[in-house]
Amino acid sequence: MSIIVSDTPTRTQASKEDELASWIMERVNAWRTHRDNAFKDRWGEYYRLWRGRWSEKDKNRSSERSKLIAPALSQAIEMTVAEMEEATFGRTQWFDLRDDIEAGPEEKAAMVKTRDRLLDDANKAGVPDAISAAYLNGALYGSGIAKIVMDIKDVLSPGPLLPDGTREIISVKKRVFRLDPLPADEFIPDPAGTTIEDMQGCAHELVKSQSWVARMQAKGIFQSVDITAGEVSDTKSERGDLEGSLKDTEAVLITEYHGLVPARLLPTKVKRDKQPIDAIMDELELKSGDETMVEAIVTIGDKRHMLRASKNPFWMQDRSIVSYQHEKVPGRFWGRGVAEKGFNPQKALDAELRSRMDALALISNPMMAADITRMPRGFDLKIRPGKLWLTNGPPRDVLQPVVFQGLDPSTFNQTGEMERMVQMGTGAMDSATPTNINARNSTATGSSLQQAGFVKRSKRAMSNVSRNFLQPIIQKLLWRYMQFDKQRYPVDVDFRVMGTLGIVARELEQVQLTQMLGLVEPGSAPQLVLMKAIFDNSSSPYKGELNAAIDQMLAPPSEEDVAKQEAFEQVKFLTLKADLEKKSMESRKLQSEVILNIAKAQSEEVKTQFDGANLDIEVQRLIKELDELGELSRQNDAALLNAQANLIKAQGGKSNGSSDNGEGS
Repeated sequence: MSIIVSDTPTRTQASKEDELASWIMERVNAWRTHRDNAFKDRWGEYYRLWRGRWSEKDKNRSSERSKLIAPALSQAIEMTVAEMEEATFGRTQWFDLRDDIEAGPEEKAAMVKTRDRLLDDANKAGVPDAISAAYLNGALYGSGIAKIVMDIKDVLSPGPLLPDGTREIISVKKRVFRLDPLPADEFIPDPAGTTIEDMQGCAHELVKSQSWVARMQAKGIFQSVDITAGEVSDTKSERGDLEGSLKDTEAVLITEYHGLVPARLLPTKVKRDKQPIDAIMDELELKSGDETMVEAIVTIGDKRHMLRASKNPFWMQDRSIVSYQHEKVPGRFWGRGVAEKGFNPQKALDAELRSRMDALALISNPMMAADITRMPRGFDLKIRPGKLWLTNGPPRDVLQPVVFQGLDPSTFNQTGEMERMVQMGTGAMDSATPTNINARNSTATGSSLQQAGFVKRSKRAMSNVSRNFLQPIIQKLLWRYMQFDKQRYPVDVDFRVMGTLGIVARELEQVQLTQMLGLVEPGSAPQLVLMKAIFDNSSSPYKGELNAAIDQMLAPPSEEDVAKQEAFEQVKFLTLKADLEKKSMESRKLQSEVILNIAKAQSEEVKTQFDGANLDIEVQRLIKELDELGELSRQNDAALLNAQANLIKAQGGKSNGSSDNGEGS
């Protein structure tokens, strides 16, 4: 924080600071005790199971010798966190503006610039890495917690080229807001509250070296008080990270309190950045009995030394700590994480594997039973190759090997069932379980059921994270940049988190969108929307250009585009009309030719018919003439016959007359 205490405290101010430190630590100590009694031991075991570290207190039975820890729970935690990171940062822009239909084009352009600046500043400050670490803490301890910290850094940039050929380096002091992920054992909440906002206060407690405190005092951020160590030993973390790294004489316990404190106990002589927030602070003062409570940020060293104290310097009087529950537990601040859900099956799996390893040690290592009364005094009973055993009597009577029966092969199959229970508890879908133990993994239907269940759980968790963690972080970062960097952030906007789908859900949705694409009309608006959704879910480096092209196709046309389109449609209509008229003339010409050809064919047919009729008449005439000739011929034949008959008759009479004459002669 940029609050600098510059004046040497007077006796009255020093007594007020001691009283304020005592007032705060009285509550923080009670809150810490409440937290440790409920969660400290279990959190330590969660951490060791995730890291694969064995501890004496983690034994399942007193005779257990194996230290094996199965990686099932660790795998479930890592897969869940990886899915959450992919859901949040799977896209280049992991948060975006809210749609505002009332905003004009200029306002929307300013909002887009603000979005891009905030996205760039957050990425440079390492906010995505801190969010990923908070996801891991949430999966381990049930609640992910992060603190927004303001740093003043010297930003170096190359200046203009000098005459001697060198460049001047320009140094500019800039406020940078970063995110600090807080492990659960470093955060102390008020147990009476369920959210950061409705608590009386909360504290971030961590161990720092004396040299770090000295640097902060040299910069004027902390007061120049004598810090002596000695309060670290009873507040060591169950993680064991600091054990052996810092001596008690070198470590300092730092307690940073965020919350309400009595206004009368705050120091009056403080130097801070001049900001128009005093009126806002006066309005936000609360009454608690006879006390006037104000929102403050107080830093205490070794539970008793006041290092820094001031009213909350931010415009919106919001606290700089944000938290979320990985899985909601109604009415409680601490949620339910992946480690808690998979803890019991993980313990059963470890017990099964350790029992098997202990039994294998008894089976594989040779053991001997001997009659101690018949063994030489001081004889080494250890077994090794080539060793000579000296016995008083026959060796077969003195020595006897001890052999245990073999292991039941079904015990190893039971470990696969324990892995399945870890998956059931955590919801993490993986293929580590062998197919001969879980036949579901070898079928397409079983894999689809696994995907569906995992997608539902991941969507539920990511919706909770978006509402209660990412959205407040982005909003608080924007408020702080607006307060301390007004030129770069002139407007206030609302943001929404983009990512709610992880890689598994995204692949499943891609398949569904691709199937839906074949059900819509090609070139229609629904097809373009489906194509845009497919490009959004893809990891192609060109999806930005593709989406821009689709947006351009879906965007309503401008007046100029409408005029051009109308002119184009008119020209197209006239062209089509001319083509139709031309085709109509060609059709009429063709029709005339067809009619002419039909007429010619009909005339030819008539002519042919006329020629046929004349031919029939001629034939009839000829036939008539032939008939007449035939009739004439018949008449001639009859006349001829008559003539012949007459001739014959005439000849016959002449003959008769001659004979008469002869007789007469």
